Amino acid sequence: MVRQHARGSDRARRRVGGDAGRSRWQAALVAFGLLVALVVGSGPAPAAAESAGSISGVVRLDGTPLFAAQVCAVRWMPAAEFCVYSRTDGTYHIDLAQSANYFVEFRDRVQRFATECYPNVPGPCSPDNAEIGPSSWVPITGGRAATGIDGDVGDAPPPPPPTGDMSGTVASSGNLSVGGISVCALNTRRGDETCSSTSASGSWTISGLPTANYIVRFVDPSGAHAPLCYRSSRNCDAPSVAGLVAPGGRTGIDVTLPARPTCYGQ
Repeated sequence: MVRQHARGSDRARRRVGGDAGRSRWQAALVAFGLLVALVVGSGPAPAAAESAGSISGVVRLDGTPLFAAQVCAVRWMPAAEFCVYSRTDGTYHIDLAQSANYFVEFRDRVQRFATECYPNVPGPCSPDNAEIGPSSWVPITGGRAATGIDGDVGDAPPPPPPTGDMSGTVASSGNLSVGGISVCALNTRRGDETCSSTSASGSWTISGLPTANYIVRFVDPSGAHAPLCYRSSRNCDAPSVAGLVAPGGRTGIDVTLPARPTCYGQ
């Protein structure tokens, strides 16, 4: 009984010693963890991204809030733009990370209105637009929230019809000068006429012509040549038409003008 009690006491002492050792190791690990946390945590906290400011407002089409209009804050130097789309109630909000003078441009990809710059200036907001200047700037700095930058846009004008060119050369049957010959293209549908003049070599071009059939007429202001129409007899008695499909061009409208006959002695 004495020996068994002694063995039991030894096991108890070893167990107590082991528990004490483990406790010391655990305490050391906890202390090391705290030290690491203190070292890591002693550095500066990461700075949150700062905003230079924001621009917000409402886009209205003829007084009605407009959904899905593109609104861009345009910076010229260095060139950049930051765009959002208006919400269902017409409002928009643009956060800006850099201080600058911004132009606000209102655009529409489905052509409900023409591009405009704030405040109500025909767009685009580009350096070559003579109608915008410092009065259109929206300065953003120091966290400024520029509100009320509204776009009161109107209906887009219909796009202009495409146009094309006609060109050709004029020669002289009498080897006379062909510079300065008047060349006119008469639109057979609208009845209007667009004119140009030949160069010294006899070449000519008329630009800005919509799709139509044209009667092309050649007249020498000096009177040295008789008038002529393209593919026609003299004096345009029975003129043929030259068709043009814009925005393409029609080339090869070439004629040889007959010299006007003169009487002996004149």
